[in-house]
Amino acid sequence: VVAPPATNATPKATGKKPGFFGSIGGFVKDLFSDDTNEVQVATAPEPPKPVKVKAPEKPKKVKEVKVVAQTPTPTPAPATVEKPKEKKPKKIKEPKTVKATPIPDSSVTNTESYPPLIELPVKGAQMRYTYHTINKPAAGNKAEGQRLTNAGIEAQRQEHLMESIADYQNAIQADPSCFEGYFRLSLAAHEASDFPTALYAMENALAIQPDSVDARYAFAWTLHRGRYSQDAANELEKLVAQKRDETRAHLLLANIYAQQLDQPKLAKEHYTKVLEQDPNNAQAVAIRYWLAGNP
Repeated sequence: VVAPPATNATPKATGKKPGFFGSIGGFVKDLFSDDTNEVQVATAPEPPKPVKVKAPEKPKKVKEVKVVAQTPTPTPAPATVEKPKEKKPKKIKEPKTVKATPIPDSSVTNTESYPPLIELPVKGAQMRYTYHTINKPAAGNKAEGQRLTNAGIEAQRQEHLMESIADYQNAIQADPSCFEGYFRLSLAAHEASDFPTALYAMENALAIQPDSVDARYAFAWTLHRGRYSQDAANELEKLVAQKRDETRAHLLLANIYAQQLDQPKLAKEHYTKVLEQDPNNAQAVAIRYWLAGNP
């Protein structure tokens, strides 16, 4: 290697510190003083290559996961156990028979105003009624007895049955001789199906007025409803003996003989009386039909 010609002289000593270039010259001088006579050229170190600093990567967008709220599954309601339907018993059709008239109203004097109706026969064992020994009671407070009786009539008209019964009972307590109080009490008790009270009250009414046609008929009717058929027939026989043209009594008596007591001959007698006294009776057709089948 051939050394290039020296371009710079050795700096003189000036007493001053060498500058930058003086230092360079000394450095070169030292290089040429090597015993190998090889001139080594010092090359300035290459400046370090700039390191490429990578820009920080943009953070990747994280896809948002949409959380879908799940509708909670409803807890199933407990199964309801349906009760088995109760089967209603079938109604048994019973044969139609001739019926007597309903209980009369004591305020009505014309007993023919009660047309006969159709009734199913009273079935079952027949019983005998035990009569009470009742004497005609002494009079009490007649005005109070009548007032309470009127109150009972009004309550019964408004269909307050139990209230009317209480009024009638108070009426006969105020005046034990109040015929209408006993009579009305019997009818109200009959309507409530309280036959013992109805029968006892009507016995008292007959003790006060033994010739009352309405009371006797109502008493026989209640005995019939209470299954005292023989006693009912006895009371009706008393009634038709007292009043022979009492058509409703003949009709009820014929029904009892035909349906409960199994005495068709007596039934025929009284059915015939009904037709004689009232040819256009509401039950005339049924009666003639029965008579044709029972000559």
